[in-house]
Amino acid sequence: MQDQGDPGEVDLQPWGKSRGLGEGNFYPLVCHLLDAGAAARRLWDTYVPAGVKALIADGFGVTVERAGALVALWAALHDIGKLIPEFQAVDRTADLSAYPPSRGHRIEHEQASQDWLQWALPRCGYELDADDRETPGFLIPQLLGGHHGIFRRGAAVRGPITLASRGFRDDAWEQQRKATLAMVQRILDAPEPPPRATVPAAALACAIIVLADWLVSQETHLVPRLDDLPASGTETELRQHFRKSLRISDTLIENAGLIQQRLKPGSFAESFPHINPNGLQQSLADRLPGLAHGPGLLLVTAPPGLGKTETGLYAAKVMGEATGHPGVYTALPTTATADQIYKRIYDYLDGQAEVASSLMLLHGMAWLNPKYWPETEPAQVLTGDGHQGDPFAAADWLLGRWRGMCGSWAVGTIDQALMAVLKSRYNALRLFGLAGKTVIIDEVHACDPYMQGLLLRLLRWLGTFGTPVVLLSATLTGRAAGKLVSAYLEGAHSPPRKNDSAERIVASLYPGWLYADAGTGEITTAAVTLPPTPNLRISVREISAVTAPNGGTPAADRGPALRAELAPLAESGGCALVICTTVTEAQDTFCQLREWFTELAASGGTPPDLELLHARFPAWQREQISNRVMTRYGKNEDRERPRAAVLVATSIVEQSLDLDFDLIISDLAPIALLLQRAGRCWRHERLRKITRPPWSAEPRLTVLVPPGGPKSPQLFGSWKAIYDASLLANTYQLLTDRSVIRIPGEVQQLIDDVYDDALFTDGDLSQAALERIGEEIALTQLSGNIAIPAPADTDDLALLTDLVVPDPEMLATRFDADSVRALPVFVGPDGEECLDRECEIPLPGMQGTPDLTVCRKIIQHTVPVRGGLWLNKKEARAALPRPWQRNVHLRDLVLLRQHSDANGSFAPAVIEDREFYLDEILGLRTSRIR
Repeated sequence: MQDQGDPGEVDLQPWGKSRGLGEGNFYPLVCHLLDAGAAARRLWDTYVPAGVKALIADGFGVTVERAGALVALWAALHDIGKLIPEFQAVDRTADLSAYPPSRGHRIEHEQASQDWLQWALPRCGYELDADDRETPGFLIPQLLGGHHGIFRRGAAVRGPITLASRGFRDDAWEQQRKATLAMVQRILDAPEPPPRATVPAAALACAIIVLADWLVSQETHLVPRLDDLPASGTETELRQHFRKSLRISDTLIENAGLIQQRLKPGSFAESFPHINPNGLQQSLADRLPGLAHGPGLLLVTAPPGLGKTETGLYAAKVMGEATGHPGVYTALPTTATADQIYKRIYDYLDGQAEVASSLMLLHGMAWLNPKYWPETEPAQVLTGDGHQGDPFAAADWLLGRWRGMCGSWAVGTIDQALMAVLKSRYNALRLFGLAGKTVIIDEVHACDPYMQGLLLRLLRWLGTFGTPVVLLSATLTGRAAGKLVSAYLEGAHSPPRKNDSAERIVASLYPGWLYADAGTGEITTAAVTLPPTPNLRISVREISAVTAPNGGTPAADRGPALRAELAPLAESGGCALVICTTVTEAQDTFCQLREWFTELAASGGTPPDLELLHARFPAWQREQISNRVMTRYGKNEDRERPRAAVLVATSIVEQSLDLDFDLIISDLAPIALLLQRAGRCWRHERLRKITRPPWSAEPRLTVLVPPGGPKSPQLFGSWKAIYDASLLANTYQLLTDRSVIRIPGEVQQLIDDVYDDALFTDGDLSQAALERIGEEIALTQLSGNIAIPAPADTDDLALLTDLVVPDPEMLATRFDADSVRALPVFVGPDGEECLDRECEIPLPGMQGTPDLTVCRKIIQHTVPVRGGLWLNKKEARAALPRPWQRNVHLRDLVLLRQHSDANGSFAPAVIEDREFYLDEILGLRTSRIR
């Protein structure tokens, strides 16, 4: 070992990496640090978006070039805390004889990095202020201590900082830490310390360092370099190693898919040559390029079917080019909508990408898509080029945990974006991934008060980052729109100018758009005139209540009303959509209509086709039904619509399917959802030639309402369990005596009026309205409790990951949305368990470790089921086949074992007080045992 007093040479004996390198092989710590510094430097030069570079540079008060050099230097110090006996002793084959042994106390190396650098960096000129945590001497050690995803509270800085106060001794380890710091500073030509530091800039810098560390920690990087390590720890040898690391880093970055997608320049018409721009699209194409000179938020409000997706993509292109944010994240409300938009954006990039890169699909079930996710397990594959020959395939490396948002372009659920503001591990990486993109949030009206609270927090952070945002909605209230716009501008430190009320403005521009400039706070609006649209003919039809046969609460009897409404269709043809509130009600309604249509056939008539679509079908069956429905009722000019057909469905058709019907019949729902559903009526009138039946002279919506009248409706319990009772009652009153809704003229007013409880009472607010207001307040407060603070309230990185919530499962992006995947299993007479009722497909993956193909096969037979007290997750896991219990994709499944009886039928599965039965046609039936 070298003389510890010689700062010109570093000991290569202390190791930085050993796992997976073979017995007795070590990768020297100083080499790993230099590798990380090189990777961070090249990430800055080739991958980090210009807008993010500018933000980080501004946060530290330096130039962009100096900021890149600082980030590289800090990356080369992230693991200096491994120079402690406690860490080095982890590998017992390491020779530590020249160093003092451990004192017996345990300390994580990242904590040691933070503690030691809080002592060392101020001696290198980094300011440390006892009264201000947002100083370089505090935040830089803290961000480096957070490179494993959790930021730690910094030690108190009052009083003199000494080695002893940080838990270190002036011994051989200390001499090595000093020598390593000095060597890294010389080789990386350490720039002057930054004059200031901010939490947003520090969080983003940490994310870059995490990526650099991950890239150079891959075995595929380390093993080949074992044969080319420095002969000694001299500056000459280590400089040569660093230069090699810079060259190698370019390959690591490229193979990891960390490449920014670049689009061809061009107008809206050039971006979408197959589209003749409508008034909304043309208005934005004409004006947005002149407004977007820096960060801003665009809100687009328009009825369904007006190409808001393409409008959002064009806006993202304009706003991203103006701000140096080449990436895009498109957030959707459900996995189904995300899957659909993924295909559309893939096709868009295929024609518009000048530089291609990975297109990520981000939601919990994305791994089921073989086109997106390769057969190899990403946890095992740390580098690679994705699917060969597909320029937009996700690089294998990006498929690893926490990395997906770092892909240049991504499509996913809004949950993936909201997770960035939960107090959770590696949220800085999610924030970084979003910060470098334009964030498009589609169907933003789908957010409930809890999700909206998280979204408001996210918009404040995106405003602070200078991240362009596009919000798309068909039915957003003016009040909600005003909060969203204001939150973004507050984050950007540019509150709306005086007298500019976003809520007031939105109410007057439907359909149209609003652009809020983050730099000035100025709001520009444009109301758009659309071609004449047929008015929506609307009617209400009261249905009766029937007592459930098992003595349960009264249920809705839709049978007589549906027979009356669908009689013209049964006689002369046409296509109708019937939307029920719950899956059980949709199944029962399907059975009622099937009975009627059977009667029609028995009397010599030709009954309409009848189909059922809801979420509780096995995944393979739901996909088949969805594809068939899209073929029959979608924008498919090559296929004729059925002569007469009825689709019974739940609310999943509101957002996930682009369909056209002659008539919509819906249970009572809040007015915004009814308008969404009505958007499926005559939706493709301008896109394709459709022959309507004689009875369908205009778009028509029939709303099924409960008995009791609009003043005191006797709302069904199942409806109140899904929707707020006051909104249902207010909607009923709004529809009373109204036969026509002018589209789009009256849409915004109706959406806003339903929340104005004073319109529906002569005095005090109803109990239902008070309960709704109280619940909204409670949900907003709950979301605030689990979210990270707003940027203006954050002076300590530890506030981003402090897990103040005692139950980690409470860290959720949706409130009361506990859902599990259930697997119906058919148990034959011989006890064999199978996936099918014919007992021809035995349960796979019973031996060894189930591979991805087997997992996909199993999941394709699962059904989503709402969780609850009936489910004991520990018992459910114990009931799984043992190989499944250890598989990340299968270990949370709930088996529903249906045993065959003497007649060859299958009895329902029973768990606690619930029965589950998979019907071939109806899907999974559930009921409570009374």
